[in-house]
Amino acid sequence: MVRYHGDENRNRIADILFDSQARRITRFGLWTIEELRPRTAAEGLHRYGYRRLLDLPFDDVVEKTRAALAAEGFGILTEIDLAGKFKEKLGVDHEPYLIIEACDPRIAFPALQEESDLGLLLPCNVVVYRKEGKTVVSAIDAERMLSITENPALAESASEVNARLQRALKSIA
Repeated sequence: MVRYHGDENRNRIADILFDSQARRITRFGLWTIEELRPRTAAEGLHRYGYRRLLDLPFDDVVEKTRAALAAEGFGILTEIDLAGKFKEKLGVDHEPYLIIEACDPRIAFPALQEESDLGLLLPCNVVVYRKEGKTVVSAIDAERMLSITENPALAESASEVNARLQRALKSIA
């Protein structure tokens, strides 16, 4: 447990926790550090999600990602073709970049009952894009995202979502 006094120390502690990718619970000025996560390189956990680098064509990874999400119980609410939007709105070319918005209503519904404004953080974003000759697929770290609510009742749901998103990413080959 860490005690802090004043905004200066609070902000410094928040920076340390963020830089070490800690999950936190705040209660009455006490911060309990549950877990510190190591920084990783290009693949695995990164600042706010999980990432895989694949030597597969973009379209293949998109199809495999859709199937992997479905296998883990996620439905796809929408897909946003950012490269297409950049071309349409700005007249610029961009490597393929797709945002897939995925959701499992069996998890989202009770979570919204617990925290009405949670819709601001939903659905789970998964992105597929090309970078340096590889196809990258990344999924949001739901625990990290939902930690900003500081609502411990959401922790179990966030953990389940993370496990399922990680399994989905690992299954793409």
